[in-house]
Amino acid sequence: VYMAAHFPHQVFAGVISGMVVAEAFNRQKWIYSASLKNYFNITLFLLSFAVALYLLLKALGVDLLWTLEKAQRW
Repeated sequence: VYMAAHFPHQVFAGVISGMVVAEAFNRQKWIYSASLKNYFNITLFLLSFAVALYLLLKALGVDLLWTLEKAQRW
């Protein structure tokens, strides 16, 4: 049984967004001299932002895990 993990539009969007991020960070020279503390703070900020966005959408009634219910039916 063949099971694709991504749809074509997801692959295309991932390639394009990866190119945009690579180009954006290629222009930032501070990234080469950033300390471990800076990387930790940025990672903590991104994680906090993702969790806060998830909780906000959940509080607004958006079910972000709707695909799990469909997948578990199989």
